[in-house]
Amino acid sequence: MGHSANYIIREHNKQTIYYNHWGGVDIAKDMLKGEKEFLKYVSSCTVKDQLVSFPWLEGIVIIDIDVRKLYFWEIEFTDTASVMEYYISQLANIWAGWEVIQLKNEMYDADKILQLNYFQQQEMMIFDEHISEQDIINDEEVGFVDTLVIIQESTGLYVTKLMFLLDQIIHYGEAIIPLLKNKPPIELPREGDGLDSRLIVIDVVNKRILVDDSLFGDWEDASALWPDYSIIRGRYGYIGILRKAGIMCEHLKMTEEEIKKSFSSFMSHNDDFDPTVFAAAIRAQHEDIRFNPDFFDRKMPD
Repeated sequence: MGHSANYIIREHNKQTIYYNHWGGVDIAKDMLKGEKEFLKYVSSCTVKDQLVSFPWLEGIVIIDIDVRKLYFWEIEFTDTASVMEYYISQLANIWAGWEVIQLKNEMYDADKILQLNYFQQQEMMIFDEHISEQDIINDEEVGFVDTLVIIQESTGLYVTKLMFLLDQIIHYGEAIIPLLKNKPPIELPREGDGLDSRLIVIDVVNKRILVDDSLFGDWEDASALWPDYSIIRGRYGYIGILRKAGIMCEHLKMTEEEIKKSFSSFMSHNDDFDPTVFAAAIRAQHEDIRFNPDFFDRKMPD
C-alpha cells in the first residue's frame, strides 16, 4: 500500500534518486511550493540506488539543475488537456527561469533523459484480462468503465463507447473494429464531461492507433495483433489526442471558467492520510502484522 514517487536531481553530471512512499499523489501540488521549498523537500527524502519498479511507481520528477529543466508525470493528476496546460503555465510562473515539461509518455520519456534502461529491467506481468466477442456485444452487462472509441475512416468518424479498458481493446487486436462499429453511435463529447478520460482513436486510413495513455508494456505485447499499425500514445488528454489525429475539436474545449474551476478543485483537495494512525488501527485487529519502514514515510513540503 502506498503512492510511490521518485525524484531525481541532476547536477554536475550526476543524478541522485530520492524516494517517498506516499508522494505520488501530491507531485503536482508539491511542485507549486516553488523551486526552493520543493528542492528542500526532495533533499529530505530517502536516497535510493534505483527507481521504483512498474507498476508501483505512481509519479516521477526530474530536476535538472544544470539546464534548469523540470520534468514530471503523476498518475493521479488531471488527464484533461486544457487543465494540464493551465497548470503548466502556472507552474512555469512559479519556477521562473525553468522550462517545465510534462512527461506525457511517463517512463518511456523519463528513461530517455535518465538513460537507466528502465523498461528492460522490469518484470512485466502476463496480460490475463482478455475479452471475448460476446463480452464486446454485451459490454453494458459485463463491463465496468467507459472508454471513448473513435474509428477514423475516409468517409468520416464513427464514435461510440465500450465498457472495457484501453489495454483490453489493444489486446483484442484489429478484429475488434467491425465489432465496435456494431455498437450504438454517439456524439463527440465536450472536454471534461466525464466520457473523455479514456480514449482510443483507430485510424484505419493511416493505419495508426492513438491512445490517451502510456500503456506501459501493452503495445510491445499486443502489436502483432495490429499488423501494419503504428501507435501514438501518451497522456495528451482528450483534446490533445484529437489534435494529433487531425480531428476538429476546438469547439469541444472547456471554457476558461471551467478550466480554472477544475484546477481550483484539484488544488483544494486535502490529503490528510496519516499512515501511523492507519497502522495503529490495523494492529488493533492483527497484532502480528508487520509494516515496511517506508510505509511511515509521510514527508511533505513545508
